[in-house]
Amino acid sequence: MDDFGDELNSFDQKNNNQNNRSNYSNNYNNGGNRGNWKGGNNNYKNFSRKQEPPKDFVLYKPYVVTGNKDTPPSVLEDIRQLVKKLDGLGFIARTDGMDGVDIEVEKTTKNIELYLPWKGFNNKDSKLYYNDTTTMQAAKAYHPTFDNLKPVVQAILGKNARMVLGNKLNSNALFLLCWSEDGAELKKDVVARTGNVGHIILIANSIGIPVFNLGKEGSKEKINTYLSMFN
Repeated sequence: MDDFGDELNSFDQKNNNQNNRSNYSNNYNNGGNRGNWKGGNNNYKNFSRKQEPPKDFVLYKPYVVTGNKDTPPSVLEDIRQLVKKLDGLGFIARTDGMDGVDIEVEKTTKNIELYLPWKGFNNKDSKLYYNDTTTMQAAKAYHPTFDNLKPVVQAILGKNARMVLGNKLNSNALFLLCWSEDGAELKKDVVARTGNVGHIILIANSIGIPVFNLGKEGSKEKINTYLSMFN
């Protein structure tokens, strides 16, 4: 008797499943609520279609370009040529209005974000000048004696963090183009001689973006190979 009861329950379950499938099929053949593959009210038109980006959509491609104050004239020319190339590829230069590399970048492109350590720095005008508490904490993470530095120097380091990580620390640059005498590109190579660029290199390394230091042999070839992906 128990076996018969089990068989009966199994039959009822199969019958219910068949009815459910039949109702599901009829619902679609008669138009349904969400769509219809054949016949019915052509409700398939209500299915959401893949959204295409607007025709004027431009991918945001920021990069940091900077260097120490004593950048040689030949390197400045290399940087000008690279900035022109990057301009044509739709990149946006992030720089900081310091003397040397940054001044040349400002002369070369209008596709630029100017990050200042404080308002009116170097007689420059930009809205990207405010270092909040989070920014200063980020800058501190990459300098061992941050707390002992003068506020002016701390502000410059805060600017470095925003330049690499974005003004609100949520839009990383794609790569760093720079110059320092020692050609450092990795954390292990950064020394006192690397100068202010060293702090920027440390931040770039921490988020895994490429660093192209024109003070290092072969760096121009490396960045041109990298940029070939965007042609």
